[in-house]
Amino acid sequence: MGHLLILASTLKEIDLLISQLREKKIINIGKKLVYHGVLFNYEVQLLVTGIGVANAAHAMTASICHKIPRLVWLIGCGGAYPESGLKIGDFALAEKEIWAEAGAYTEAGFRPLNKIDLPYLVKDGVCFYNCFPADEKLNNLVAKSIMPLLSNSNLKTGPFLTVSATTGNQKRLSLLRGRFFGICENMEGAAIAQICTIYEIPFLELRCISNIVGGYDKENWEIDLASKRCQRLVLNLLEGGIDLCI
Repeated sequence: MGHLLILASTLKEIDLLISQLREKKIINIGKKLVYHGVLFNYEVQLLVTGIGVANAAHAMTASICHKIPRLVWLIGCGGAYPESGLKIGDFALAEKEIWAEAGAYTEAGFRPLNKIDLPYLVKDGVCFYNCFPADEKLNNLVAKSIMPLLSNSNLKTGPFLTVSATTGNQKRLSLLRGRFFGICENMEGAAIAQICTIYEIPFLELRCISNIVGGYDKENWEIDLASKRCQRLVLNLLEGGIDLCI
C-alpha cells in the first residue's frame, strides 16, 4: 500500500510527529535524515527539508527516488493574506501551489509564465506554468474530516503562493494581490507540488497560520503555536483513521 511521506521545512514543524513514531528507524538519504516508523496504523516517513525551494526539491527528490510514497503531505506554518479572512491559529489547505515570482518583468509590468509561453513542465501534452495542483479528492476528504475537529479556529481551502522572500510590506502585498489571489504564502510548496506532478504522486499541503502577511514584525508571529497546532491536527486525523488511499 505504501507509506505516507510527511514533510516540513524545519524540525520545529515536525518534531511532535517524530516523538510519536513507533518502531522508529533513522535513515540517511541524500544527506538528509529520514525518520521511518508507524503513526497509529500508518507507515510513515518524516523528513525535514530545510527552508526554501532548493532544499525542498532536493530533499523530496532524494526521498522518493529511494522509495515512492503513496502520497506526499507537506505541513507547517504559513503567512495568511489579509483578504483570506484567516487569523493566526487558523488552518489553510492548498487547492494548488503557485510559483508567485516566476515570469518576466517587462515595461508593461509583470507577466506570468503562461503569458510568455514558458512552461515549467510539459507532461503528457499538458503545459504547467505557474500553478501545480493538490489532489482534489484528498483535499475534499481532509477538509471534511478536519471540520469536526475544529473548535476555536477556521479552515479555508484556496491557492497558496510560494515565494523566495516573505511579504513584509504593503507595496509587495499589493503586487502579489494583483497577480494571484492566494490565501497563504510559504517558501517550499510549489517545488514539492511540481515534483509530485512529475512523479504522479498525490499531494496535500496543510498549514497553520503563524502570521498575517503585509508587515514584517516577527514579535507578532506565532511560529511555535502554529507548528504545534498543525502537528496536533495531523495526529488527530491519523488517529481517527482517515482513509488516504483514494
